[in-house]
Amino acid sequence: VYATWLDDPTSTVVIRWNSLEGDTELRYKKEGEEAWKSVLAENETLFPEKIILHNVQLTHLEPSTTYLFKIGNDQNTYTCKTLSKELTTLRFVVGGDVYRSMSLVEDMHIEVAHLNPEFVVIGGDIAYTRFSKLAIKDKKKEADRWSTFFKVWGKYMIKSDGSLIPLMATLGNHDISSSQDTYFSKFFRNEKTPSYQALTIGKYLSIFLLDSGHRESIDGKQWMWLKKNLKERASIPNKIAVYHVSAYPSVYKYNGGTAKKIRRFWCPLFEEYGVQVAFENHNHAYKRTFRIKQEKIDPSGVLYLGDGAWGVPVRSPQKPKDLWYLEKSSAINSVFLVSLDEQGYKIDAIDIDGDVFDQVAIPTEKLRSSKSVAQFLKEAILGH
Repeated sequence: VYATWLDDPTSTVVIRWNSLEGDTELRYKKEGEEAWKSVLAENETLFPEKIILHNVQLTHLEPSTTYLFKIGNDQNTYTCKTLSKELTTLRFVVGGDVYRSMSLVEDMHIEVAHLNPEFVVIGGDIAYTRFSKLAIKDKKKEADRWSTFFKVWGKYMIKSDGSLIPLMATLGNHDISSSQDTYFSKFFRNEKTPSYQALTIGKYLSIFLLDSGHRESIDGKQWMWLKKNLKERASIPNKIAVYHVSAYPSVYKYNGGTAKKIRRFWCPLFEEYGVQVAFENHNHAYKRTFRIKQEKIDPSGVLYLGDGAWGVPVRSPQKPKDLWYLEKSSAINSVFLVSLDEQGYKIDAIDIDGDVFDQVAIPTEKLRSSKSVAQFLKEAILGH
């Protein structure tokens, strides 16, 4: 059982679960209410073993509210919380390149759950089912890896209050074969949505989940969609992008074809429409760039963080002295804990032992023009 979003996270939630049986009913209620409401799930048989994916989208929910739900004849009661329409402090985790090594995945899942994030965003290469030495030409083995991923996610990704930690994701090269993402779209999108997606929380944060050339081209239709949606969200003060292949890689070549395309088509849009942070993956290392604008270091530019090392053996990245855009790099398994409030972003890099090994802060535009920015940066880095 897992929760995700296709629409407004303050008033909707999507609940999905797999089973071998035809449980098609979900019952739910707001915490504290007596009466349960019932919804029939949409069902689809996915796997060679005839496992059924059940899907329910709950709408017209109240913000900042805990909901309880039961599935079919399952005696367990699950809980999930909608997000707030108003920004106080929002905490979420971003990472990528997840289920390659089970021992690494479980260790990192434990640390992520301890952080109590409101949600998690995975930037591709979720279950390593395609183009991998691990398998996966056999459909059954591919299905088994997805099934294992969700079982392990459900086991560990529970907040301290017992509620589910919702999951959003982007597409990676190991999630797809020849533009056929048989499972990704069914698990994280629906038949009406493309592989890329934008979600806005209240009026304070927009998250752009992009496809770095795996099912959709970086230019063309996706580029036009990105420009249109960034323009429509011009009044949203905080914007982040999450995608798989890096524009500013720590391991792969700077002049690689995909990296060059992203820098040509997406990065100018990030700069024009005020994206503060882009989370990149694919390299299996840690990196933090300087803030970049027009392919130069610029304190008003975009910060690129990565580089996809949740549950994979890490690689040795290039060193900052060898790449003009790198401020820090390391061969370390890691995720990012993002804390956003009215003053700006405070971002901690968390290793597999749960320790903070790097930090960065980005003040809001309003705060940058005031004298209090120095105090914000000091408190963010010192953790006060």
